[in-house]
Amino acid sequence: MLRRDNLIILYYGFSSKTTDEVKEVSKFRINLLKLGFKLMQESVYYKHIKNVSMKKYEIAKIKKISPSFGNITISFLPSSIFNNMIFISGKSIDLEEINSDIIVI
Repeated sequence: MLRRDNLIILYYGFSSKTTDEVKEVSKFRINLLKLGFKLMQESVYYKHIKNVSMKKYEIAKIKKISPSFGNITISFLPSSIFNNMIFISGKSIDLEEINSDIIVI
């Protein structure tokens, strides 16, 4: 069976120097959670998408909430690659939670 689901991995780096910048970064993190992203580790979030055609839509939503400074990088990984990730230390991600709503074609 062919699986077309992907995961978005979002990495960011902000050097928040002013109070306003700190507030903007905090708002960005809150908005990522509202968009369905989950924290993987500090400055790294992930989100499951059911098919590749959602990429443009997700990128547009991220651009809309992004601060005007700093760096944001996005990677798209097939879930099969993400599922093979090895966690050396810390808590691994509950892959059952991610895969619970996957549509198998």
